[in-house]
Amino acid sequence: MKKVIYSIKNLSKKESDNLTGVGFITESDLLIARLSRKGSAYIKNFVDCIKHCFPVMNKTDEFKGAYSEFVKFDVPIKDERQRNPEIISYETIETQVHYTIWFKIIED
Repeated sequence: MKKVIYSIKNLSKKESDNLTGVGFITESDLLIARLSRKGSAYIKNFVDCIKHCFPVMNKTDEFKGAYSEFVKFDVPIKDERQRNPEIISYETIETQVHYTIWFKIIED
């Protein structure tokens, strides 16, 4: 694994936030540390994103590219017939998320 600094922008959100930090790349993946909404630490793996990144012109060890992935999440289904709708079940939805990725190798 190689140590990198990265910048990732989620293009699928209206209010896109820019993720920056230190991560690692393997032969095919980018691995970054994240915090969940509940505050738990986890490793986000951008699977096969390295093949979508290309060298930045006139720069050494800098790469950028576009990456897309499909994400599944549960959406609550509410009973709208009630005055104060309650969640009656959940439906799993799959959506595509688009990112722009930039990284620079800082350590081999």
